[in-house]
Amino acid sequence: MNFANDAYVIDNPSDTKVQYGPHPGQLERRAHKRLPLRSRALIGVPGNAAIRCQTVDFSAAGLGILSPIKLTPGEECCAFFTLELNEQLAPISTQAKVVNCVKFEEGYRVGLRLCIADRATRILIDQFLGEHSA
Repeated sequence: MNFANDAYVIDNPSDTKVQYGPHPGQLERRAHKRLPLRSRALIGVPGNAAIRCQTVDFSAAGLGILSPIKLTPGEECCAFFTLELNEQLAPISTQAKVVNCVKFEEGYRVGLRLCIADRATRILIDQFLGEHSA
């Protein structure tokens, strides 16, 4: 699997801007624009039951989630979520890697780096990003 570095900027549920990534004066490391994404997700971690999470943001390479439990950076997992395309839900199932995990309100803010292995999923993601990048 090939994972590149990313950082995250999100809006938390109280609409207060929260930044995970470069501090003022540091270089911006994000390679992909983040889009808000509010939906349910299941995260499969080897040795654990599936974890019910809430998505926060999405890019071509990553997914930001709110998790009820702490995940370990470097841990590989499976991510299951949906994207809305042409007013229909497109299910996404892909391998991922935990790149960061920070305590956030009643749970954890987790950054996942996605490893999109199949062409059909990459096409769905590109269509979603194309529709929402305007």
